[in-house]
Amino acid sequence: MHEWRRKEYEYIPWFLREAKKNNCKIHALGFAAGKNLKRYHFFSVDSSTWQTFRFGQLQYFNKKTKQVERISKKPLGSRIKIAKRNEVEELNFKAWKEFQKYAEVNL
Repeated sequence: MHEWRRKEYEYIPWFLREAKKNNCKIHALGFAAGKNLKRYHFFSVDSSTWQTFRFGQLQYFNKKTKQVERISKKPLGSRIKIAKRNEVEELNFKAWKEFQKYAEVNL
């Protein structure tokens, strides 16, 4: 596993071409950069960005901007009672599904 620095992104297309030639698929672990998802066509990607409760934030997929945005800049943290945690996680999961549908068609 290799963690890419931004200056190394120029090599990604080569790796993707080589993988395709060799009938391989590349999964981009922790690759959340939305604008780069359009540029680099990985087989699959994931990110902990969507685990917003873990980071004390609530995020959603903005259909107009096609970006993940925060509802509040302040961490929610302990202000959300445990009983509300499931509701927050459900909202985040729905937002992730919306982004996934968009990404499958447009990225």
